[in-house]
Amino acid sequence: MAQNEETNKIVLPDDQDLRYALEFKREEYLGRMAKKARECPDLTQGQLDVTTSGYKARLVKVLLDKGVMDVDEVLVQTAQQDGTLFNHQNFSKALKILKDYVTTGGKHVHGGTGLYAVHQQ
Repeated sequence: MAQNEETNKIVLPDDQDLRYALEFKREEYLGRMAKKARECPDLTQGQLDVTTSGYKARLVKVLLDKGVMDVDEVLVQTAQQDGTLFNHQNFSKALKILKDYVTTGGKHVHGGTGLYAVHQQ
């Protein structure tokens, strides 16, 4: 199971295609942040990190690095790290998207470039 509701953990399935697709998505998110930084040079890295793309990039990295993500633990760590810049709405949106990618391959994510579409380019 990709998400354990009892312990609020997301587990990366043993699926190499999904892993590659998530790696490509992370690169896409980092690219979006770089583009935003070029378009708005007054933004700090901290301000970029708390965008939805910033949170998605960080959450995907945690999941890929560890294979399992304790959602509550990551939420607390991220809020502490971001301090007053922490944006719960953007974090929650990013988390919801990642959960859907892992559990359904993105069937419930509307808009955006999709999970496997990026991987297949």
